[in-house]
Amino acid sequence: MLRLLQHQVGRFPHLCSVSPRVARAFATETESAIQEKLQKALTVKDVDVRDTSGGCGTMFEIKVAADEFNNKSIVQQHKVVTKILQEEISQWHGFVLLTSAPNNS
Repeated sequence: MLRLLQHQVGRFPHLCSVSPRVARAFATETESAIQEKLQKALTVKDVDVRDTSGGCGTMFEIKVAADEFNNKSIVQQHKVVTKILQEEISQWHGFVLLTSAPNNS
């Protein structure tokens, strides 16, 4: 069902207003790809990626806790993530990024 929904959204952009409950039923391929990319590039303690556009893949909320963020400011942490996801970010309308350092909590 989700693949069908993603296919239909691609063909009919007005279908992007999918119920959040339906959109959250399964992680989208894009959410999984973003999560995997962050896990490969960082020593991730916790990561959560959510498509907040209703399944369209145009807006995301990303939460990351990684060892590489220790002793870095929030701005420095965000620069690390945006560099990793530079290609993906160029295709989005927007995103929310929340980072934390496990040892700075």
